Amino acid sequence: MIRCDGAPNYVMAAVAAGGIFNVFGDWFLVFPMDMGMAGAAIATMGGTIIQLVMMIFYLFQKRCQMKLVRPFCFTSAIVKTLSTGFSASVLELAFIVLTCILNNQIMRYGGEIALSVFGVVLSCSGMFQHIYTGVGQAIQPIAASNYGAGQFSRIFELRKISLTTVIGMGIFFTLIGELFPIQIIQFFMDATPEILVATPDIVRIYFISFLFMGIDIWATSYFQAIMRTLTSSILTILRGLVINSILLYVLPVLMGGIEGVWWAMVFTEMIVAVITLLCVWTTHHQIVKEHKLFKEEVS
Repeated sequence: MIRCDGAPNYVMAAVAAGGIFNVFGDWFLVFPMDMGMAGAAIATMGGTIIQLVMMIFYLFQKRCQMKLVRPFCFTSAIVKTLSTGFSASVLELAFIVLTCILNNQIMRYGGEIALSVFGVVLSCSGMFQHIYTGVGQAIQPIAASNYGAGQFSRIFELRKISLTTVIGMGIFFTLIGELFPIQIIQFFMDATPEILVATPDIVRIYFISFLFMGIDIWATSYFQAIMRTLTSSILTILRGLVINSILLYVLPVLMGGIEGVWWAMVFTEMIVAVITLLCVWTTHHQIVKEHKLFKEEVS
C-alpha cells in the first residue's frame, strides 16, 4: 500500500532496517550474549517488529495520502479484497505443503544425503523466489494505476520490460547452478565426500526450474494488477498444489528413483510457464478488444 502511495524508498528503508537488525541480532544475541536459539528467535522477531512499526508510523505522517474510509458496499469490498489477495496467500501456503511432500519423497527415494543437498537447494530457491516476487511487487502499483486510467499501452510496455527481466534472471540463476554446483554446496555447509558426489546431478537438474519459475511468480502479481484475479489464482493453485503434487508421485515411479523428484519440479515450472504465456496472450487480446469498444462508446 505504501508503494502505491508513492513512497517505495520508505518501504525499502523499513525492510532494510528490519533486516539489518535481524542480521546483527543473530550474531550479537547468539554469541556475545550467549543466548543460543532464543537469541536468534528474538533477532528475527525484533526485525519484523521494526518493519511493522516503521510501516504503521508512515500511515500517520502528513505525506501519507491514504485515509481510512468506509467502502460504499462493505460486503462487496471485503469479498473483492479477499479474492484479489487469494492467489498470493495460496502461494505461501502451497510452499509449505510442497516442502512437506518433497521431504517425504526425497527421504523415500534418496535418503539423508539427498535431503541434505536439497536443504541447500531450497535455500537458493527461496532467495530466488523473493527476487522474482520483488519484480512482481514493483510492477503492481504501476500496472494497477495505468489499468485504472485506461493506459493499456503503458501496461504492455511494462509487461515486456518486467517479463524480459525475470527471464534474464532465470537464465543467470540457472547458469550459476549448472556451472558451480559444488561451490554452492560448499558455501552453505562443510560437505562430506558422499554429499559432494550427489550434489552435481541434484543441483544441475533442479536449477533448470529457475528458468521458468520467474515467469510463474511474475504472473501472480501481473494478473492481480490488471484485475484478472481468477487467472492468477488458478495459475497459483496449478503450480503450488496440483501439477507438482501429481508429478512428485508419478515421475519417481516412472523414472525409477530420486531423479524423478528433481525433474518433477522442473516440469511443473515449465508447464505452468507455458500456460501462463498462453494466458498473457489471451488477456492481451481481451484488453485490446475492450479498449476498442470503450473508445467507440466514448466517440
